[in-house]
Amino acid sequence: MNDIQHIAIQGMGAMGTMYAGVFMETGFDVSIIATGARAQALKEKGFTLNGQHYAAPVKLPGDHPDPADLIIVALKQHHMEVALPDLAPFVGPGTIILSVMNGLDSEPALAAAYPQANVLYCMTVAMTPQRVGRDVTYTSLGRLTFGEAQNNPLSDDVKRVQAAFDKAGIAYDTPEDMVHAMWWKFMVNTGVNQASAVMRATYHTMRTSPEAQTLMLGLMHEVIDVASAEGITLTEDDIQDFQNTLAKVPADDKTSMLQDVEAGRPNEVDLFAGRVLQLGEKHNIDTPYNRTVYYILRVLGSTN
Repeated sequence: MNDIQHIAIQGMGAMGTMYAGVFMETGFDVSIIATGARAQALKEKGFTLNGQHYAAPVKLPGDHPDPADLIIVALKQHHMEVALPDLAPFVGPGTIILSVMNGLDSEPALAAAYPQANVLYCMTVAMTPQRVGRDVTYTSLGRLTFGEAQNNPLSDDVKRVQAAFDKAGIAYDTPEDMVHAMWWKFMVNTGVNQASAVMRATYHTMRTSPEAQTLMLGLMHEVIDVASAEGITLTEDDIQDFQNTLAKVPADDKTSMLQDVEAGRPNEVDLFAGRVLQLGEKHNIDTPYNRTVYYILRVLGSTN
């Protein structure tokens, strides 16, 4: 079982920048996958993480790079279709791919595009990257939950990634049932990301305001309903697990969707409310909370 050495990162928003800096600081061979004006800007200006400037090790797809041991995909969903082919030169038969993207759709898309790689399921919890221009700050790396669909016993690839995260100081866990974990994160994002974005609410407001809690929980319960129809069991215990996590997030930090709305960037409402509406229609389940939030965030996204 070979150690992971070469890590490629696609998507240099707040989360991708955070992981690029962490892996560079802990001795990994890091490649940043970028093209066009974005690649040129990174080459010329680098990036700043928690006040420290880094030269960006940009590798263009046309540079004939060596395949990566691990690729971390940190794109926004609306960039994925265009950017997906750029991974090709970095993918070899032993490459592992982790997507830290939101929603339920990136892993199947990556697995279909690169069947020679091992695409693990992955979700992020409680990290706090904030981006202003090219400057990214964070107070917590949070935790990565990742693995095969089922993880008893652990596969060699999961063990390799765990070892890399240990070296980088990144907290992680590998649950036995990763599919349930992915749906849990989908429920969380559908609730807190969307509610915070429409109300311009920090994490402090999300955990202390009765009105914010009502909207967030209404969105989450609709996910529980459609998940049940899909054969996935989510319960009140899963909601309480998130409330426990929410209580620990820095009060003044903001969800990624709120950051996108405030910065005038496209938001990911189609991944959350849009998907809930599709599943509701499929199973004849009414989803009024998500329908209302969908209309609001679609308007905000189009006017931005």
